[in-house]
Amino acid sequence: ASDWSSDVCSSDLTRPAGRASRAAFRALLLRDLTVLRKSLAEFIPRTMLQPFMLVFVFAYVFPKIGQGVGGSGAGATAFSTQLIAGVLGLTVIFQGIQSVALPLVNEIGFTREIEDRVLAPLPVGMVGVEKITNGAINGLIAAVLVFPIAAIVPATPVHLQINWLELIDRKSTRL
Repeated sequence: ASDWSSDVCSSDLTRPAGRASRAAFRALLLRDLTVLRKSLAEFIPRTMLQPFMLVFVFAYVFPKIGQGVGGSGAGATAFSTQLIAGVLGLTVIFQGIQSVALPLVNEIGFTREIEDRVLAPLPVGMVGVEKITNGAINGLIAAVLVFPIAAIVPATPVHLQINWLELIDRKSTRL
């Protein structure tokens, strides 16, 4: 019986570092998204409760009892539009941070799971980039969950207009 290692060329067992890093990055991101999928029962209420309460009180209850901020008519509509935009932005930012920071505390703490991530075949900085990517994806999922609140709850009309080119242009001029 021949030794199996003599039949296999060493180049067949290795792969380029770039390809290994991309595979490890995808695996870490897939793991974090799988954890999100399994913890949706916690993620959805955490995401929707505060935005629902803010919109319910300021854009439904106050206008219904005659205490709407901005008066009535166009002022109330402008306030509701600004409120929804702010709540949406707040939700995206905070859910993106919470979805990374809270699990990261556990990983650094007692379980020491962060060591598994750092030992992955990619630079340590890319582990951070993966966490940031995961937070951005969680923030976008949170935004998708909050949009129905903006459409259903307010008693006054909401006119959200998103101009992506203007957002990108403003971002690039500040850099």
